[in-house]
Amino acid sequence: PASPTRADSLLSRMKYLLVVVSASISHTNGQFGAPFGSFGSPFAGFGPLTPPLLPPRPVQPPTLQFQVPPGTCGLVCTVFDLLAVNPNFSTLINAIKAAGLVERLSGPGPVTIFAPTNAAFDLVPPVKLQALLSDPAVLEATLLRHMTEGFILSAALNAGPNPVVTGAGEELTVTKLPGRSFITIASEFSAGNVIEVDNGGTNGVVHITDVVL
Repeated sequence: PASPTRADSLLSRMKYLLVVVSASISHTNGQFGAPFGSFGSPFAGFGPLTPPLLPPRPVQPPTLQFQVPPGTCGLVCTVFDLLAVNPNFSTLINAIKAAGLVERLSGPGPVTIFAPTNAAFDLVPPVKLQALLSDPAVLEATLLRHMTEGFILSAALNAGPNPVVTGAGEELTVTKLPGRSFITIASEFSAGNVIEVDNGGTNGVVHITDVVL
């Protein structure tokens, strides 16, 4: 066994290492923002958000056009059509119909929509979701928060944060993480990921999200 003198020496060295590691972590977080390390915190500066935040997910290329059933809209699908024929967006489509926003997504446009999947709606607490679906004014405002005028492709996004003014007159921040295939999206209420981009319709484009904003 180590002598008392050597044990004391080892203990002192361990304390020193802990201090050095703690200082290094503090310095790294000060530079990049924990807990994302060299990603930087994609939600920093966006105001208070309700935890837990969704983990980053890589962006996928467009697939909606390939999922359009034969004999429906084919190559002339509007953004509403692309979503309406896909069962993964049934909650969103029902909400759009209830809020009277079908024309906005099936008209001439152009319009860009950040479309939450059914799985994204499942993350909303049931009581809150029911309250949302039961209040037409709040429902409309929430859905308009996912839409903006124009045809915004992912290639048009700058590296870093991009402000986007929504149909509700609010501002989203869409952040393309430099050198990485991640795009995050945040409102003042929640934040998550853009998980699929550039689904083009005749009147706009659909980007798919894993969060209801």
